[in-house]
Amino acid sequence: MRIVPALFSSVIVCGLLAIRMATAADGPPAWAYTPNNPDYKPPVDDGKLVRVPDSTAGYTWSQLRDRFIAPVWHPSDHGGLPDIVANGRKPGVFACGFCHRATGPGGPENADLAGLPKSYIIQQGRLQERRAWYGPPGANSAKANDRAF
Repeated sequence: MRIVPALFSSVIVCGLLAIRMATAADGPPAWAYTPNNPDYKPPVDDGKLVRVPDSTAGYTWSQLRDRFIAPVWHPSDHGGLPDIVANGRKPGVFACGFCHRATGPGGPENADLAGLPKSYIIQQGRLQERRAWYGPPGANSAKANDRAF
């Protein structure tokens, strides 16, 4: 007779754990990410150039927020950037260097490009061009049927 209450208790505990696990998987774990400061206000663009140490380059805050500009803080450290890396292709292909940085190391939010094959990088550029033309998947069926692209 003691087996039935023990079995029933085990089922309840397992059910509660499963519910807890399902709700925990709905979002990222709180310990892994620092919460955004709700009082943060981005700097206002006053037209003054922003600089980093040991750099002759300067950009306004508007330029630093423009996804079609890849800031090059130390231009003498490397050769010139390909146009797609430096400026992207308006309206829908952002400058590769905006996210991946001018020399390609990326940051904590995206990938390092070093070591990736040329074919992969070309494929990603074409994918961005298609997204710029067609929009997100299923967004514009009229353009999706236009094969002139």
